[in-house]
Amino acid sequence: AYRCIDEDLESYVKCLESLDDINSYIPSAQILTKVIDKNAKCTSKLFEISSKLITIQPKFAVNTMRACFITGKDSDAANRLWMMLKDEGLHKLDKDLLLTITNFQPFHPDPKIPDQIKKDVSNAVK
Repeated sequence: AYRCIDEDLESYVKCLESLDDINSYIPSAQILTKVIDKNAKCTSKLFEISSKLITIQPKFAVNTMRACFITGKDSDAANRLWMMLKDEGLHKLDKDLLLTITNFQPFHPDPKIPDQIKKDVSNAVK
């Protein structure tokens, strides 16, 4: 995936836009971080894809949110995704997926995660 991003970022993002079911490939936060680092304007496309998939594939939204926190770019999109995930119901997310929101070790030691999200995750996994 990294090579594809380096060679043709636009095509890679278009491929992501075609995702539409629960069995779709979901790129990791690391891969989405690379996409955002290559072109920060891609964040809006990733947000649109996340919004479309949030009920059937919330992991895409979680990974997009994590990528935004890691890059430090577009925290507004990350916060809006968090609100959408909360609106859908955090109880629908499995505990491991919730924990990935706040656990970035060793990939990235200190992302800028808002305290409210940390608190919400902590309460949801209790």
